[in-house]
Amino acid sequence: MHSYSRLVAALPRTVLLIGCMVLLTAWKLGPPVTFFDEEGGIARAVETLRAKVGFERIVSIAAGETSVSIEAQEPFNNLRVGRWTLRKESIELFGWEFHWEELNGPEPVEFNLVDPDAEARLFDIKEVDFTAADGLMKEALARAALEDQATVESIEIRRQHFRLPAALSGSIRWSVAVRSGRESATIFADAKGGVAGMDLTHTNKGRAFDLLASLDRLPEAARDFAEVVGTGPVLAEARITSRGVGFKTKLEEKTPDFGFVERDQRQTFDWGINGLTRSTGTSGFFARKPPFAVTETDWSLAPSLVRKARDALNMPDAAVDNIEIAKPEGQPGTPRLEWKVALAEKGEKGVARFDAKGELIWVTLPESRRKPFDGRDPAVWPALLSQIEASFGGESILVELVIHDEHISIAVDDPQNPKEPSQFLLDENGIRQFGTASLFEMPNPRFSVSDLKALDEAQMRKLQEVTAQRLRLSVANITTIVIGRSSLDPSSQGNVTVEIRAEEAPFQRSGRVNWEIDGREIKAYLP
Repeated sequence: MHSYSRLVAALPRTVLLIGCMVLLTAWKLGPPVTFFDEEGGIARAVETLRAKVGFERIVSIAAGETSVSIEAQEPFNNLRVGRWTLRKESIELFGWEFHWEELNGPEPVEFNLVDPDAEARLFDIKEVDFTAADGLMKEALARAALEDQATVESIEIRRQHFRLPAALSGSIRWSVAVRSGRESATIFADAKGGVAGMDLTHTNKGRAFDLLASLDRLPEAARDFAEVVGTGPVLAEARITSRGVGFKTKLEEKTPDFGFVERDQRQTFDWGINGLTRSTGTSGFFARKPPFAVTETDWSLAPSLVRKARDALNMPDAAVDNIEIAKPEGQPGTPRLEWKVALAEKGEKGVARFDAKGELIWVTLPESRRKPFDGRDPAVWPALLSQIEASFGGESILVELVIHDEHISIAVDDPQNPKEPSQFLLDENGIRQFGTASLFEMPNPRFSVSDLKALDEAQMRKLQEVTAQRLRLSVANITTIVIGRSSLDPSSQGNVTVEIRAEEAPFQRSGRVNWEIDGREIKAYLP
């Protein structure tokens, strides 16, 4: 009697259990198995969707632990895109856990046209090796190397999209997102599953990465650039910051696979915690900069240059703000590669410039310690003359020197264009080109620095003193000093002359005297 009663009581549950087993076409007992845990799970899910739906042209594939979704052209209407999802479901009945898979779709997808031709965003499902998923997930976890226990969070497969310099699409790319409790990373791979890059920005390694604190890694950045881009003269600038190296090139921006050229953009590469990566193209401004090759300097010089910069600037405790490597525009003669090391301390900056071999060229002191540039000061004249000789050589190519309070204007036959005199400025930042010299200066006789040997510090001071006496000014403020062979009152012997102008005050009594370098007066214009 009791056995019969228990049998009757169990009938409803038994019927329900048998019904569930019949209705669920692919049910399983036991603990759930995710698509990521199942061997070949991603490949099987994609093939299941493809077999039941029949699509071939894909927009994207997104996979999580319990679902795989595919956005694709609808098989019978190529003008529409739908989303089909294979999802793992589960239910617990009478202490038993049942698992099955459901296929849903199509859901309509709003297909935003990134490209004028929507076909450019699609790819053939046969182009992707889905059997690579298992190995790629293992490699992604290994490459990410997160400090805590990590898992694969999601997988996405689609064409890359380039919104700049133009809205175009590129090669097919896997993106495998890896996450732990405190870190995340993304590993990128090509269509066949070969790792092509990674984003470790949000890992502990990425957060702690500081290239300025580990400048010994710079040769690694240079080597990676040379391997990927080449060793030709394609660089316009390399800028080193705490986050890495920004390589700005003179190469026209070309979107991968399409060969599209945007002439106002130039290719840019970044090197940092993620290795060498392509970044958004930069302005065509960099196309005007003199090019250089990554092999033109020794990138291991950086730590020693920082030490030299601290010594030269007397900033022993200063932090490195940034470092630039480039051939500055407007240099006299053949453009020379320079390192520019910028240091920061107590809210001020100082800059030291070095040549490609690491020799000091110029320093710009912090503003609080910077003595105003004054080319008229006899004490600094020998150093300025040496700078002119170092920049233009000893040949007779100088047309005229005009010395002002804040700079010296140099009219000279440009070594890069000897047929056309150029104008250069020498100031606290060094020498740089500043336009073209006046047409009236083109026929003037030239001279060299060697013609000025007798014009040393003592003679420059003496000429200024006798000018003040000759003009009989109560206060003689030297305004300009003009040195050349083209004075209105030339030397009878064809020598270089020194014309000194002075005034008591702006727009007050003034005059000028033209001298031979040895101190003989040629002509005086009294107030």
